[in-house]
Amino acid sequence: MKRPTLDGQVALVTGGGRGIGAALAGALADCGAAVALVARSREQVQDVAAAIGGRGGRAVGYSADVSEPSKVEEVVAAVRADLGPVGILVNAAGVMAPVGPDWEVDPREWWHTLEVNLFGTFLCARAVLPGMLREGRGTIVNVSSSAAYTLQPYTSAYGVSKAAITSHTACLAQSAGAHGVRVFAFAPGFVRTRMTERLASAPAGRPWLGGLARALEEGRVTPMERVIEVFLRLVAGEADFLAGRHVDAREDLSAIIAARTAVEQANLLVLQRPTLEHRSGE
Repeated sequence: MKRPTLDGQVALVTGGGRGIGAALAGALADCGAAVALVARSREQVQDVAAAIGGRGGRAVGYSADVSEPSKVEEVVAAVRADLGPVGILVNAAGVMAPVGPDWEVDPREWWHTLEVNLFGTFLCARAVLPGMLREGRGTIVNVSSSAAYTLQPYTSAYGVSKAAITSHTACLAQSAGAHGVRVFAFAPGFVRTRMTERLASAPAGRPWLGGLARALEEGRVTPMERVIEVFLRLVAGEADFLAGRHVDAREDLSAIIAARTAVEQANLLVLQRPTLEHRSGE
């Protein structure tokens, strides 16, 4: 694919110290954006920033817990001072825990997943939106998952958080879209990362996540190259009508764009409760 030109833009990527976040941050930097990498581990974001710098890009690492409101505000202020106002926000910070039946897991760990995945996404968007609204433009990509609409009986906190992220994306796209800000829910698919490999191999998770391990063993994963391609097409503005909708990297984005009229008329790619009329086709 032809990569977009993002020269002069500043992107903030949470969860940028490894996995999908680091890959998306690297792709943005390769397109010319100055990238702010945010994660709890200072060492990880500094390593990713150094790798980006080594191939000619510009990146700065910041250590912060995205579930802490004051820390998020401090980081966004620091990014603004160091790189400039944020025009692209990628909310990729996330955890997938706890694993097991709800009646056995630690309730505090269950709630912590929502604090990181959902509250962190909200806080980061809230922190950068005033600047985007002043500029009359901006792009927010909230990393969601197919877990938003599929049953997750043994990782319910993760599924609940992703469903809420997709729902919040729709709300935010409606309110901020009138001011020139595009907001997407983006599902990368099942990607081989350190997190998924650790979950698949952890003894505590094996009784509940056998399908995860089999998918990795059989190579049933979404290639990172495809994730990056779809992501960059959203950032480049190829499918702005999908703002507020749930975009899955495993699906054919070109076919979805070609079917725009059907997507909009039937209100597809959103979380919704079908009515009896919808089910019966009346």
